[in-house]
Amino acid sequence: MLLLTTLLLSLWMAVDYLARSRMAAMEAAQLSRRWAFVDAQGGDLPSGDDVQSIQRLTALPFQVAETGVSRQGRQLASDWLALPASWSVVQARAQVAGAGIVRHTALAGGSGAVADAVATQLRLGQSALAWQNVASVSLARARQADLALRPLDRPWAGRKLDPDWLMPWAGLPAASRADR
Repeated sequence: MLLLTTLLLSLWMAVDYLARSRMAAMEAAQLSRRWAFVDAQGGDLPSGDDVQSIQRLTALPFQVAETGVSRQGRQLASDWLALPASWSVVQARAQVAGAGIVRHTALAGGSGAVADAVATQLRLGQSALAWQNVASVSLARARQADLALRPLDRPWAGRKLDPDWLMPWAGLPAASRADR
């Protein structure tokens, strides 16, 4: 009976430790996200939080490794935001019974907002990672198909391959917004 009681007590303590560790990890993750968004918007840190480290990094070669942001992520942010790549990086730490839990959040700084659908299409079309790399492969295949189908389309003269696949859609509302 004593063995069973000891076993149950040990199990209860292990579950309690696991629950506290999990809660501390979730709180650290939430705090790092909140601080990163505040920093990205240029605000001050929330008061009352125990800040382990918070810093704004630029995408200089010696600092990039510290941000944890991939090369593709930096390229996409640079293309899409059309801004110098600046990063708000926050690291939050939590201590649970001697064990340290670290959560790391990196956000692209700057708004990168565009005025309308046409500006969005233009910015998307200028992004190598978001559009040009994929579109170039697709366009090459479309040109091959165009050459093969040209003899069949000759009676309907006038059909030509249009390499701009974005702008014809600019300004057209999405189906979900057209109903409103």
